[in-house]
Amino acid sequence: MSENKSSNQIILLIIILAIIGGPAFLYRLGDALSSLLWVAVIIAVVYMGYALMLDHLSSILGFFIYVALVIVFFGAFWLAAPYLTKAVVFFTKAIFNESNIESSVKKPANDYLQKKPLFYSPPKHFYVGAEKWVVREVMGDPTEDHGNAWHYGRDIVAFDSLGYVVGYDNQSGNLRIGGWSVVDVEAVLTRGSFEIGSSKSDLIIIQGPPDSIIGDTWSYGPDTVTFDDNGKVMRFVNNTGKLKVK
Repeated sequence: MSENKSSNQIILLIIILAIIGGPAFLYRLGDALSSLLWVAVIIAVVYMGYALMLDHLSSILGFFIYVALVIVFFGAFWLAAPYLTKAVVFFTKAIFNESNIESSVKKPANDYLQKKPLFYSPPKHFYVGAEKWVVREVMGDPTEDHGNAWHYGRDIVAFDSLGYVVGYDNQSGNLRIGGWSVVDVEAVLTRGSFEIGSSKSDLIIIQGPPDSIIGDTWSYGPDTVTFDDNGKVMRFVNNTGKLKVK
């Protein structure tokens, strides 16, 4: 009878853990590999609780001590989850000799799992379209984190809902921006100016990286250049006369 009672308590506790813990872990980690890791942790805690508590203490006292133990373990593993997940991903890639086990389809950038090869050179600049981990490696931790806007003092880096850089405001000039893809450098430099219809690459070669990017508008101090949906210059405001336009 006592054995059946203990078994029922274990089944009840597993159900409670699954209802409360399962959705929270899946929401936070969102990763099949991590979910398997958490399943292993839960099984280990359940087994340990059964062996150490329910066999040696009265059923009611054992149950409450067991619940307290599980809460402590969950707290510890919750804090350690990002590091445990990184370790599992690292060794999985090493075993299968894969530099990227993720889909090539663009997905939400994960700030806990840094999607990068096992061997790589740390980036020196970030760029529009970069993931959050790139910005963090280049600039370090932000002084303020507002989700889709990271502040570095007076400077701001803006992200879209998927976690990719869509703009920035480099007021102090301390943001390390680069990685622009440009073509026909010689031809553009020979021309020496941009015009309506010029590409973003042309503007980078002629004017350099902008001080800020907000939507489709690039700012060079008080001067602005606005692009159409195809990434071509459609208008500009040359307040200072420093824009090299025809």
